Amino acid sequence: VAHVLVRLVLFTEGPAEALALARRYREDLPAEMEDARLGIEAFELSLILFGVVDPAESTRLERFRNPRLGEGPGAKMAIAIASVVWSQLDGSADECARLALASLEGGVLLGADPGYLGIGPITVLAWADRPEVTTAIDEALANAHKHGSLFAISGLHMWQGGANLRRGELGEAETVLPLAQSEFNLWSFGAGAGVYLNGFRAIVQLERGDLAAARASLAAVTDHPDDASDGTRFYDNARLAVAAVEGIPPEQLLQMAEAHATRHARVLNPAHNPWREYKIRALAKLDRHEEARELAEENLRLARHWGAPGTVGAAVRAMARVSDPGETLPYIEEAAAVLDGSTARLEQAKALTALGRALRAARRPTEAREPLQRAIELAEACGSERVREIARAELAASGARPRRTAVSGIASLTPSEDRVARLAAEGMTNREFAQELFVTPKTVEVHLSNAYRKLEIRS
Repeated sequence: VAHVLVRLVLFTEGPAEALALARRYREDLPAEMEDARLGIEAFELSLILFGVVDPAESTRLERFRNPRLGEGPGAKMAIAIASVVWSQLDGSADECARLALASLEGGVLLGADPGYLGIGPITVLAWADRPEVTTAIDEALANAHKHGSLFAISGLHMWQGGANLRRGELGEAETVLPLAQSEFNLWSFGAGAGVYLNGFRAIVQLERGDLAAARASLAAVTDHPDDASDGTRFYDNARLAVAAVEGIPPEQLLQMAEAHATRHARVLNPAHNPWREYKIRALAKLDRHEEARELAEENLRLARHWGAPGTVGAAVRAMARVSDPGETLPYIEEAAAVLDGSTARLEQAKALTALGRALRAARRPTEAREPLQRAIELAEACGSERVREIARAELAASGARPRRTAVSGIASLTPSEDRVARLAAEGMTNREFAQELFVTPKTVEVHLSNAYRKLEIRS
């Protein structure tokens, strides 16, 4: 009952009320109920993410960084939140993913807490660029449908959209994020989820080349929250990304980045908190090169410690932006190499575009054409009109014309498109696909249409 009530209060009254209740229940539990106590403490410490628990309390989670802490639901909750908070601090992607997978193992966590701490490990796997995230989401959605939990399903769809964005599956993110919003609205939590959802949606729309839609998504959050919660940070990440693409004056971008850094100082990992990239860009434009390089070195050190290809690749590109002329190309080549074969396909397209630009600047236009063509194909597969157009312009400047046919074939399919195509080959109907994959028939139609196009199937 305590586990149910603290979650209910969190999402209907607020984090502060939930924290008070969790502390009271933890103190009231009899000594022999150790696993239940672990679960309540895990919930209590999860409120660090909502900005109502002192970040210094995260040291209490260190004892939970043990994948063999226990097999009960409380122990699994403790491992799960330890993986999430550690991933935002100074954990490595491998260490945090190991904990995340351990918390999900056996299905105990999903059975006990499908809509809250059961989702946490999925976010770790997504931002660690781990391929296991697809299976983890599928299993969590199946469990949520089995329990009939609209709350769990809506949260999972929101974070599935975030994972899609991280992997560069922009079309799928644009399908699932509005679905999550409609589900939140059904149980009257639409406003509470808005900072997450609109933050994710704004970046998806930005990468797809629709700046006006990205602005509209940000504007949909009418009262900008002035706190250090995770939701506010995701929203603020999007504000920085949109501002940078809009080309606001560097002084203004610098001010935004510094305010963001102050508000969200708790989160060190640039995978979760990429403000340094925007400050580096602003400092470089203001000719404050020494400051920009120092910050880029710090950013790269943190990214290498985390170790996920998408994060390292972005940090190496930021380092190239402020490096000496002779170092620029080696940094860009490293970024492209780190990302080759990773799940962070949109980040790979950006690195290949930067590589083509650097080769062209080094007066090697012929060598620039191959990475630029690959960037165009990857960007098209991801659904990123913005990156595709940048790469196309660079390719044209190299004296070449893009090949008429962009990326196609089985290798071009996203995981969801691949699953839908295989189910279609087995003779399933669209409605049967939807039931199998726990999505709407409209989502199936989008995936199937994309698969037809990429596989060059006409009917």
